Amino acid sequence: MNDSHEAKSHFRAEFLRPKQAAKILGIGLTSLYQLMGDGTLRSTRVLGARLIPRDDIEAFVAKLKSEAA
Repeated sequence: MNDSHEAKSHFRAEFLRPKQAAKILGIGLTSLYQLMGDGTLRSTRVLGARLIPRDDIEAFVAKLKSEAA
């Protein structure tokens, strides 16, 4: 495996598109947009693309896990 392919396989995107975030959370896009709308998840637009910080997704999952415990 060459170095560039190896680097790509270890790359962790800091932002996710809505479809990616919804898939990770196991919810639909409508529910995801509700979470963004009420401020639970932050998002921004970059060149027309809606992006959600991966850290927000991970913090939301951690919060849900702690509430369920």
